[in-house]
Amino acid sequence: VATEKSAIHWCRAEMKTHGFTAEETFRHYFQRLSQRGWGQFSVDRIDMRAATGAIGLRNSIFTLEAARRAGVGEPRGDAPLCYMFEGFMTGAFRFLLEAAGRDAAVSCAETHCAGDGAHVDCGFTFGA
Repeated sequence: VATEKSAIHWCRAEMKTHGFTAEETFRHYFQRLSQRGWGQFSVDRIDMRAATGAIGLRNSIFTLEAARRAGVGEPRGDAPLCYMFEGFMTGAFRFLLEAAGRDAAVSCAETHCAGDGAHVDCGFTFGA
């Protein structure tokens, strides 16, 4: 809940500060998360009619740490490891929906995780 609220607040402030459209602000949010070292986020799909979307994540800080741990013989952890990012995604998408005049709860799920050793990236889907 805290990460969701934080994302909404950040997006509102950035839209006002920079004069971005709502979708530009949404994309900017994930660019800034990438620049801050959480991993490289990509907005793979936004469908405002269906109120759904998908985001990819490469080099997640959580999966990189899991790989480091595995490399020194420590437990890798159980995937999915990047579920913590779900709040960022639900908040940013709620902001986008709100800007379009829609007030809806948003859910998000990590569909695959590089932390399992079988994937090269993490994927998330979200929707209202």
